[in-house]
Amino acid sequence: MSELTTYSDAAAHRRRLYFIDLMRQLALFYMFFQHGVLEVLTLRHSRIITLVADFVPICSAMFLFTAGFAAVISQKSNFHQNVSSRLKKGILLIIASSILFIIECGFRLPDMIMASGILNTIGIFTISTIILSWTPQRYNIIICALWTTFLAALFIVFDINRIYIFPFTNAYECIVPTIIYGYIGMTAALIYTQTNNKFIFHISTIIIGLSILGIMSMIFGLHHCFDYTHGRYTVIRTFGADKLMVWNFNTVSFIASLGAVLLISGLCGLTEPLWQHTTAGLPNIILLPGQHALSNYFYHLAVWAIIVVTLGFNSLSEVWFWIVLTGLIITSYPVGCLAQLCKRP
Repeated sequence: MSELTTYSDAAAHRRRLYFIDLMRQLALFYMFFQHGVLEVLTLRHSRIITLVADFVPICSAMFLFTAGFAAVISQKSNFHQNVSSRLKKGILLIIASSILFIIECGFRLPDMIMASGILNTIGIFTISTIILSWTPQRYNIIICALWTTFLAALFIVFDINRIYIFPFTNAYECIVPTIIYGYIGMTAALIYTQTNNKFIFHISTIIIGLSILGIMSMIFGLHHCFDYTHGRYTVIRTFGADKLMVWNFNTVSFIASLGAVLLISGLCGLTEPLWQHTTAGLPNIILLPGQHALSNYFYHLAVWAIIVVTLGFNSLSEVWFWIVLTGLIITSYPVGCLAQLCKRP
């Protein structure tokens, strides 16, 4: 999925960008942890687990950022030709998200169609990238940067004034501002492809991300940037007599998560030469779960669901939680291997 076109080669030689796989894998394993804390871990757990789980906004931001980055890198040489494949992928993600929503929450209109989960947001984002196919390539960076800035500014203005609109900022899975990280990833990738010195690019990304996160931490406190103290607001969706309470980014966590994602992106990017020069095939083994994150997304949901059905919500002690989580991470490799085999013609 994540391939890099080396622009010094007129033949457009393609190679994989492993640091994107690494970022996706880190986000995936954190999602294993965070969903496990919510669904199966006993409510009487240590404070450190709660603190780590509160950084979940970064996870959502990383998934969309890597989706945006990969959308550009993997299709750079034929970005204007893969419209149908992106449309199909986006529709499938939206349908899959709706099915998962129905399984978990039942038939709850209109959220189950328009705001059913993170896969729905990624699907909408994937379809929206088709717009770049209609613009001249030389203007892609400017258009993407302006669009991203416009959406970010609009979200901040609406959030400050407490204006929440379905399905963007008032839904079971709010589309905004999560989707904005996808456009940020696209903008970063477009800049990346035009940068000759990748090391400088990654160092600059680290400096920018660290500056943003540092400033926000000094003002609000690192942890409070992401928890309900300063970093989130509660969304209450009412369906007849039933109510669902979920969270969404506010301006503080939106900006802080941006800094965190840029910092992580830069740090992971510095490892790219190591991946490229290591033993052939080894990166594809180590990063297999990240390369097949969608398959492992469904897999981990199935595992936690089976535990909930058989043992009940929040039924595992801390010891058993860590045992199951470790097993989940280990078994994500054969799941990735199976997904790889299924992709082969």
